[in-house]
Amino acid sequence: MMKAIEHYLVLGRVPLMILRPNILLVVVVLGYCLGFASSASAALTLKAERQHHVNASTFNVADGLSANSLQDMEFDQFSRLWIATQDGLNMLDANQVIAFGPTHMERGLKGSYIHELLFDNKRGLWVLSNHGIERLDTVDFSVVDVSPELPQAQDFKSLIQWDNQHIAVLADNQLVLIDTKNFSVVKAPDSLGPVNNQIEINGRVLLQKENGFSWVEPKTFALTPAYPAPDKRRVISYTVDSNHFLWAVSLGGNIHRCDEHQCESVNLVTKDGQVASAGRMVAHKDQLFIVSSEGLFVVSADLSDVRVLTTDNQKNLFIKRLRFLRLFLSDNGDILIGAMDGLYHFPSSYDAISSYSNFDSMFGE
Repeated sequence: MMKAIEHYLVLGRVPLMILRPNILLVVVVLGYCLGFASSASAALTLKAERQHHVNASTFNVADGLSANSLQDMEFDQFSRLWIATQDGLNMLDANQVIAFGPTHMERGLKGSYIHELLFDNKRGLWVLSNHGIERLDTVDFSVVDVSPELPQAQDFKSLIQWDNQHIAVLADNQLVLIDTKNFSVVKAPDSLGPVNNQIEINGRVLLQKENGFSWVEPKTFALTPAYPAPDKRRVISYTVDSNHFLWAVSLGGNIHRCDEHQCESVNLVTKDGQVASAGRMVAHKDQLFIVSSEGLFVVSADLSDVRVLTTDNQKNLFIKRLRFLRLFLSDNGDILIGAMDGLYHFPSSYDAISSYSNFDSMFGE
């Protein structure tokens, strides 16, 4: 009798016994989805066990720069530091600062607001500015203006070395190649589609497209998918570490670490438990350097060593406009940070000393 009653009990108008298998299926699927979402949202926490207090050396207009607002920097084959500013290009060596631009000592360059710098393998410095793209010979300081050859575009960005004979730039998200020998310009095939950003890593080019990251073959432009898109928000900085993981920072300062299949969130935490928001990042040898709101994090490739650099004499460096800070590592491991108020220098020996007194010694004096 009870079995008969149970068989005809209804939920709404549907017999309960008919619903039981479907309810079980829904519960199993829902549980699986919730478990997957839980594991996907689990964040990797990197806590700095060591904190270094370093007195950052500074260099700005008081020391001869044409402007305090730094956009990019590069060392040349003579160990001279070239600095892009919002008012001219500056060359620093052990004895002097030389400014290049339409209103400065060396007037060859037509652009004054310098966005990016890139050295080719023929002693040429490529300068991306408000004027367009120019090439400066770093020996005789002669200038070639390739801007008239470029396609009409509102936005030029992401200068990289493409291969031994070409550099590449994005013109309104379309890839354009420039021959470093005869200065001819070639557009990539339309089949490549829009490119959001591009970086060169150990002779390979990694493109950021709307649906993820792909390696590109320089001659055929064939794409090999490499990493998924980590965040729907715009990625402002990305790199690949020595273990082939992609690290990306989104516009909100969030970090993701990706393999070829999936991405995980990363939290940077100081020794006293402060969670940091991230800005620019650079992979250098077996370490990852990340500008953050709590200082400069230095993370080993195997994640076993995490430390953070803070500066006692320049406390405002890591507080504002993190995504506008430019991070550069010299060959000997010195750390250079370009900010809106000048150049900051951390020595490679930061783990052994607490201060650094003389900026000029970096240039051999």
